[in-house]
Amino acid sequence: MSQLFEGVQRIVLHGTPWKEARHLVLDFAASSMPLNFLHQLLRPEPNRWPSVARKGEQPKLQVSLGFSRRGLERACVPAHVLACFALKAPAFWEGAVLRAGRHLGLSGRNAPSEWLDAFAWTKLDAVLSLHAMEEATVDVAVQTVVRRAEEAKVSVCALQPARSLKPPADAPENTKAQWVHFGLRDGVARIGIEGWDNEEKLKSLTAASRHRAGEFLLGHPQNSGANPWIAGPGPRVWPMEVRDFFRNGSFGVLHQVHQDVMAFEHFVRLRAEETQLDANLLKAKLCGRFPDGRSPAAPKDADPEADFKYSGDPEGHACPFGSHARRMNPRDDALSHAGRRRPLLRRGMPYGPAWPQSVEKPEIQRGLIGHFFCASIEDQFEHLLGQWADRIPMGSKDGGGARDPLIGAHEFGDGPFEIPLPPEQAERPLRLYGLPPFARTMGSAYLFYPSLQTLQGIADSSVWGAADQENP
Repeated sequence: MSQLFEGVQRIVLHGTPWKEARHLVLDFAASSMPLNFLHQLLRPEPNRWPSVARKGEQPKLQVSLGFSRRGLERACVPAHVLACFALKAPAFWEGAVLRAGRHLGLSGRNAPSEWLDAFAWTKLDAVLSLHAMEEATVDVAVQTVVRRAEEAKVSVCALQPARSLKPPADAPENTKAQWVHFGLRDGVARIGIEGWDNEEKLKSLTAASRHRAGEFLLGHPQNSGANPWIAGPGPRVWPMEVRDFFRNGSFGVLHQVHQDVMAFEHFVRLRAEETQLDANLLKAKLCGRFPDGRSPAAPKDADPEADFKYSGDPEGHACPFGSHARRMNPRDDALSHAGRRRPLLRRGMPYGPAWPQSVEKPEIQRGLIGHFFCASIEDQFEHLLGQWADRIPMGSKDGGGARDPLIGAHEFGDGPFEIPLPPEQAERPLRLYGLPPFARTMGSAYLFYPSLQTLQGIADSSVWGAADQENP
């Protein structure tokens, strides 16, 4: 592996389709020795945690560790280093709870006051995530973490277990395919990272899907050529030790969403009858993907994992502009925001039983625990959810006015979802009114995932250079 990516936590750069995942929320409040707990995690190889990114390697267990701003404070990260977060990453500095209303559009039953207790800002110092192919492997790891946490007086709160879903009965056989509730294939969008992915993969992608490493990792140039995490304010470059703290770190958002699959299926069934559209076609119009993962804008015989453009569907006749996939990743659409692509690395996994059950009960909980990685929570994650999902993106040709059909917090009085149709089929587009909310936010956490070298430095109480240190 190139030294450019040395020590990057594995979860950031690898989208391995794991079968099991556990997320443990850590609270250092009662502990006088959180650094001792970190030392226990960072034992020498072969049992070193967290896992680092290495090409061609898939460990039996993947361990990832992200800190909230409060967690870094309690881990005694020096104030002059923390000040860099306040300057460069206000979303991380303030935290998801304080920004949910203004920047994510989360209110009512989606507001932080309604979130799971584990996401309270007073209790969330760090999140340790464990991924494995076997349930027994991850369960043993959880027991190990809990034991070490008890010794260090670190409180542990586990989120609901996440695990991959079995494919639908009519799905083509594919052992690597991932599925989410709503009966949709997941993990088909492709992102290429220059310097990390090989040339063969990069050549197979459109320009809109290729990105420089700085879109996801700190200390690297972004698509624009800028590298915000080496200097500022002004032209003065930070001391090397301070730059090393941030280098190869990434911001991760842990976002748990309850999904009302029964309401979604009921809505699709009713609207399919009204519009005379096939139910799977209607799902594709809403989601921007057919259940098998293929985009309506791609050729009918296309591989669901093949990259594609929207330039062949300029009027949205195949894939509506307001569909979930087209809103979240507009690719080559000629919108006013095209100059600033906002990619995310998605690493989520569903929780709860697949729908339908033999007896469906209202108390059944199912949804998605999303894990999203980027270099700017403000410009990437918050803009996607708070702007593109919650309202019509500026410059979009969408004439309906609805929020994102899958994840939008739909309310009475919202505009309809518009399905453009070719002139030979209809004079006007189809419009679906009364979209109910199919998703509810159960909690969100803004986290920083340091490189392994930085984690070791935090555990060793490194000074990271004096605030007034001059560069050579």
